[in-house]
Amino acid sequence: MNTTAKAGDVVPQNLEVLVEVLAVNNRSGISKGSGKPFSMEIAQCLVHGNEMLVGELILPKDHPVPQRGFYRAEFEVAVGFDKRIVGSLKALYPAKAPVVKPAAEKPF
Repeated sequence: MNTTAKAGDVVPQNLEVLVEVLAVNNRSGISKGSGKPFSMEIAQCLVHGNEMLVGELILPKDHPVPQRGFYRAEFEVAVGFDKRIVGSLKALYPAKAPVVKPAAEKPF
């Protein structure tokens, strides 16, 4: 089967990760392409997994602004306007902080 993806196409498979929201900032301005005003909420996050990653999460339009804390982030795979495959946030669900085991002491 050979199909070409179009902007906005969504793959019906979800991916979940644990994120820690540290802060949410608003970015607004005038679009260079359309000349129209825009406003978006961007969450500064830590992604918890095999290793900790730092990144920004663009919240969907009309998504409630999350408070600082841990969330289970559900993403769907989509094709962006530039035909790049991207993860698009579908939902955030409150989650408990992960249990961190203390590192074993190494002998000298």
